[in-house]
Amino acid sequence: MITNPQQHKLTLNHIKKFEEELERLARTTPESLDIDPRWLKVGRESIESQLEDLYREIDEYETLTSAKSHKIMIDSIDDLPIGLIKARLTAGLTQAKLAEQLGIDKDELIRKEMNEYSGVDFENLSEIAEALNLRIYLDIRVPFQARDFNEVSSKVLNEKELEGSTIG
Repeated sequence: MITNPQQHKLTLNHIKKFEEELERLARTTPESLDIDPRWLKVGRESIESQLEDLYREIDEYETLTSAKSHKIMIDSIDDLPIGLIKARLTAGLTQAKLAEQLGIDKDELIRKEMNEYSGVDFENLSEIAEALNLRIYLDIRVPFQARDFNEVSSKVLNEKELEGSTIG
C-alpha cells in the first residue's frame, strides 16, 4: 500500500521501468537471447503481473488522496489498521502531521504504517482514530444457527398466537 507522496513517486518510476522493459521484451525474440520461448513468455507475464499490482496501488492511493471518498469500508476488526491509513490519506493528513498530533517521531509512524500497525494495541489504534477525528461505526452481525432460527421462529409464532387469542 502506498502511504505517502514519496512512495507514490517511486511507484510511478517503477511502473515506467516495467513498461519500458515490457516494450523491450515485445521486440525481443527467443532466438536473440538464446532461450526457450517459454522463458520469454514467463518474463513478460511476470512483468505484466507486477504492473497490474502497481497500477492497482496507484489507483487506490490517488482515489484516497483525491478525497473522492469519505467512507472507508473494512470487512473485519483486523482491517482497522489499514482503514486508519486509508482514512489519513483521505483526510489529507501527512505522516509527519499525524505523528506530531500523536506526540511520536515521524519515522516511528512511518515504520508503524509500513508494518500496517502490526503489534500496535487497540488502545493505540483508538488514539490514532481520535487524532484523525474519525467516527467509526461497527456493524456486528451474529449468525443464526439453524436451531437458533427454529427457536426464534417458534417464539415469534407463540407470541403471535398469544396476541391473537382472546380470553373467554
